[in-house]
Amino acid sequence: MKAKLPLPKLYDNMECRGITFKHHNKEEVLEILETRNYYYKLTAFRKNFDKVDGKYINLDFSYLVDLASIDMHIRNYLLEISLSTEHFIKTELSRLFNANQKEDGYTIVQEFKLKNEYSYNKTMRYFKKTRYQKDMYHKRKDELSVWVFMEHTDYSALLDLVNLYLRKYNPKTLKKASQLGGSTRNIRNACAHNSVFLIEWFNELYKVENNPAGVKSLADEIGITKEKYQYAKVNDLIALFSLLKTYGSKEVIKHYHKAGKELLERCLRNKKYYENVPKLKEKYDVLVKLVDFLDE
Repeated sequence: MKAKLPLPKLYDNMECRGITFKHHNKEEVLEILETRNYYYKLTAFRKNFDKVDGKYINLDFSYLVDLASIDMHIRNYLLEISLSTEHFIKTELSRLFNANQKEDGYTIVQEFKLKNEYSYNKTMRYFKKTRYQKDMYHKRKDELSVWVFMEHTDYSALLDLVNLYLRKYNPKTLKKASQLGGSTRNIRNACAHNSVFLIEWFNELYKVENNPAGVKSLADEIGITKEKYQYAKVNDLIALFSLLKTYGSKEVIKHYHKAGKELLERCLRNKKYYENVPKLKEKYDVLVKLVDFLDE
C-alpha cells in the first residue's frame, strides 16, 4: 500500500515525473490542488502525453489545469445530451402507449413487475423515497400508470420498459433506442459521476467485441474508422449522437450543434499546448465529426 503524501510531496512527485511549472509557482500549484481540484483527477490527464525514460515530454502543469477545464465542459455537454435523449425516448414511448388501443396504461406496469422484478423494485424504492413527490407516491402506488412509472425510472429501467414494449409490438421507432441505449447509458453515468473523460479512449482493455449495427453505419457515414469506434468510449459517443439525432426535436438538435461548436472552440483556446499531442488530436477529431453530424 502506497503511503499518503502531503501536497508538497505531490508537487515533488510531479516534478520528478518531468512535469514542468512554467506558468505557476509552487504556492499557486499547492493552492490549486487544495481548493480547486485534486491531485488524482488533475494528474490523470498526463496519460495523454508521451514519456521518455520515465519522464513526461512537453507536459506543463498548466496543460493539466486546462484539460481539467475542457473535460468538465465536455462532461456537462454530454450529460445534457444524455438527459435530453432520455426525455425524448420517454416521449416516444408515451406516444406509443397513448396511441395503442390494446394498452390501458396500467397492465403493462404489472407485466413489467413480473418480467423485470429488479428494475421494478428499484424504481418503486426510489419513488417511495423521493423527497419532493411523496404525495404522488401515496396517491398512485396502488394503481400505477405507465406514465407515472416512467417519471421515476432510471435510464436502465427505462430501457427495460422499451424492450418489453418492443417485444410485444415491435414498433420501428423503438428499435434504435433498444439497440443503442445501453451504450449511451455508459456515457450518462460517467458524466453524471464526474469521471475523467479525456483518457483511455484507445486502450486495448476497452475494445468492444461487437459494435451495434447503428454505430457502424453512422461511423461509416461521418468518417470515423473502425480503428477508432472499436473502442468503448468512441462506440458510446457515436451511439449517443445517433439517438439524439433520431429522437430529438429539430430545435434541440440545433441547440446542441451550436453548443457543440462553442465547446470545440473552447478546446482550441490553448491549442498551442497540444500541437504535439496526437492522443488529444485524435479525440478532438472524433468530437468534430459528431458535432458536425448534428448540422446535417
